[in-house]
Amino acid sequence: MRISKSRPNEGLVSKLTTSLERLELPSAPRKMRALLRARLYRSGRVPLIGLSCSFLAVVWTDGMVSNFIQGNAQRIYLQFSQPTVNGWHSIESGRFRSINETLTSPTLKAIFFAAIWTAFQWLPPVLAYHTALGHRWSLSRKTRIWKRYGVLDSIARGVTACGDVMGASPARRPGAQRHLAKQISLIEDSILKIHRNSGQLPFRSHRRRELRKHAQLVVSQLRNAESRIDADGDVALTPLASLLMKIGTRAMEGRIGALLDKEDFEPDLRPVRDWEPLRLAAAAVLIAGCAVGVSLLSVPDDVTPYVIGGCGVAILALLYGRRAHNFLGLLDAIRGA
Repeated sequence: MRISKSRPNEGLVSKLTTSLERLELPSAPRKMRALLRARLYRSGRVPLIGLSCSFLAVVWTDGMVSNFIQGNAQRIYLQFSQPTVNGWHSIESGRFRSINETLTSPTLKAIFFAAIWTAFQWLPPVLAYHTALGHRWSLSRKTRIWKRYGVLDSIARGVTACGDVMGASPARRPGAQRHLAKQISLIEDSILKIHRNSGQLPFRSHRRRELRKHAQLVVSQLRNAESRIDADGDVALTPLASLLMKIGTRAMEGRIGALLDKEDFEPDLRPVRDWEPLRLAAAAVLIAGCAVGVSLLSVPDDVTPYVIGGCGVAILALLYGRRAHNFLGLLDAIRGA
């Protein structure tokens, strides 16, 4: 299929359509194709926004740490705290009969400006971090769309990989199957994070636990469908692609608690474990440990950031494999702190 030069973002959509025809499945819904085009249209700008926000967060955090080391931050907070301390001493000395009498204009102003100064210090790096990763507090609509519809992109690439395996020659088939396995792994990761990336839930919603359990069941069923390729060959590709399209359609409709129906699950199916939080915590601890270890060695100051960065990249590569580039923002945050 020829791709129009005026719409270069049609590449994935056209490949998805061709793969569905090869697998003898219905074409993708129009809304799904539109969302994929919208996400792909912004794909060229998202890395620039992410790099700019990461650079801002690192530089700003470096300035905060430098001010703290030089004692500038302490001097500012001491100025804010002096009126409050004077008011507290007034209560202890008995010069005021109640606390309300100590809440004079200088004390309230000191508390107010201290809060403003703290927000001014922490708000820019926090907003830059959320904007770079496309979280709910992101200031860029492009990164929010990129993050929110990442599951559709990974599913489209997974279905395309299924079509590539079916149409591959015997010499190219092993490589196509390896590529399909990698795409399924990325899809599993997107499904396990869908309750966080969808933007449909508040941070402390009681619905998260049930949605997490359902996502783990979906991933378990997806793994069973993928494993049938080893026994059934090409016959298992169409059911696998159909399962992926059903998950993508439900995610597109916002039905993240019903990505699959109960009858789609096999009997006695056990949910998979989500090790993502533990791996993230382990990466943070190991990288921080490397930073402390490097500081104890006789390493030149101008070389220390590169040594810590190299150790961090190695740790992320060991924990996340080919997905390590998705977590380089964590490395920047730790190095900046």
